Amino acid sequence: MKVKKDLMGFLKIAAGAVFLFNPTVNILDPLPDFIGYWLIAFGLTNLAYLSDMIWQARKSFIYLTFLGVAKTLVSLTLPDARSTFTVLMAFVFAVGEAILFIPAVSGLFEGLSSMGVRHAGSSPFFVPVSAGKMKKAAKLSQKLVSCRDENKKASLLRKREKLLVRMSVGTLKIFTVIAFLVRAAGAVVPVLPNLMLYGDVLFVTEGRINWGNYSWLFYIVFWIAGFWVGIPWLLSFRRYFKGIANEESFVSVIFEKLEREVLSDKMRLEADRMKKVMILSVLACGLTFCFPIDYVNAVPNLLSAAAVIGALSYMYPLAKKLCIAGISAAGVWAVLSGIGLYLMDDFTARNYNPKAAVAFDGAGRGMADELYFRIEIFSYIEALFFLITALVFCRAFMKVLDIHIGMMPARRDGVARDAVKMKKCLRPVAISGGVVIAFNFALTFVTKYFTGAWLINGIAVAVLFVFALRAYYKLSDDVYLPLRRKF
Repeated sequence: MKVKKDLMGFLKIAAGAVFLFNPTVNILDPLPDFIGYWLIAFGLTNLAYLSDMIWQARKSFIYLTFLGVAKTLVSLTLPDARSTFTVLMAFVFAVGEAILFIPAVSGLFEGLSSMGVRHAGSSPFFVPVSAGKMKKAAKLSQKLVSCRDENKKASLLRKREKLLVRMSVGTLKIFTVIAFLVRAAGAVVPVLPNLMLYGDVLFVTEGRINWGNYSWLFYIVFWIAGFWVGIPWLLSFRRYFKGIANEESFVSVIFEKLEREVLSDKMRLEADRMKKVMILSVLACGLTFCFPIDYVNAVPNLLSAAAVIGALSYMYPLAKKLCIAGISAAGVWAVLSGIGLYLMDDFTARNYNPKAAVAFDGAGRGMADELYFRIEIFSYIEALFFLITALVFCRAFMKVLDIHIGMMPARRDGVARDAVKMKKCLRPVAISGGVVIAFNFALTFVTKYFTGAWLINGIAVAVLFVFALRAYYKLSDDVYLPLRRKF
């Protein structure tokens, strides 16, 4: 039976698993993990309202999404990195993911099992039998009808029963952890021989160097092991969640509970949505930091633009026109940031140091001046769209905030709410944000003569981040907790 509508997000979880089964080459992943983690977190959105364990699991998958993005960005630096850096990054990300992934998986399956107990669902406890095994069992059933030999009939019955045995949710949970550990080992173990190229001795022996060249053999072994474990896990994991989605009675019961307790509470939903907006906004403020590695910004503004786009998408139902304008401006800002990053990388590859733009003589200096002039022009245009995006975002945010303050019920003590006082915490954010934007207009030009200028930018962004975080907690206490709790 096919699922008509994915009411509770089970099929999104099944789709996310596709990005998690494949082995990797150290931290290089052809199917980015952060997409899979995001799909799982997105699929758990409604379920998280009904179970605290699933709520905690969803938070872990969100953290894994950010960790996966960081891993993808770090993987871009590996071609020029030392082999020991590759070992370090593979180990760090494997441990970090394990710390988050294993409890998240445990909470997810335990939460679904408890929901199955409370709402009389059978699908959360077992993985459905595969279609191939069902066909084999059907053929054995046909043979049983025509079989006259009792011994042979008993043998056929045992075979059919063995085919129809369903994997329990506990077994699937253990299988998921094993598949993750095999995959993590496949990322770390093949790069460990690189450590044998370095040691306490002055001279590296030929044996050590030759041993280090055998990493490719470990990759082959672990890729085979990864697929041998990963593909059966993926099929079982997807069948489990598709099986839950296909149990209409169970899905209907929990969806009715969701509608009755959550979806009907508009103020709670608005408070939860705005909390996500504020988290993404604080993240966007922190990502405006310029951190140059070999004079190329390792934190390009396209990351901040992506966070702004996410925040605007959550505000869209209450500020449609402003959000469309903001998303458009942020999209252009992200593209210009990517182009500027490419130009800076190209300039660095040719000259290595922005000071070369004023240090070269003759033809060399002319080429450097021309290249760096292009970088400056793009940085000014990028800063302009940064400013436009920030202004539109602020207008949309204030409009939505005013709507939410208007939605708040009267206080129980009868004291009137002071909207101006509630929004006062946003003033330091606006002032420090203006300083950061102004500095973005001058940063590229100043860096050409003073390479340590990024430290000043760092201080300005740190101040902005602190004020944004302070505003987040202030608005949460003054507006969104009362809105969520209806007092």
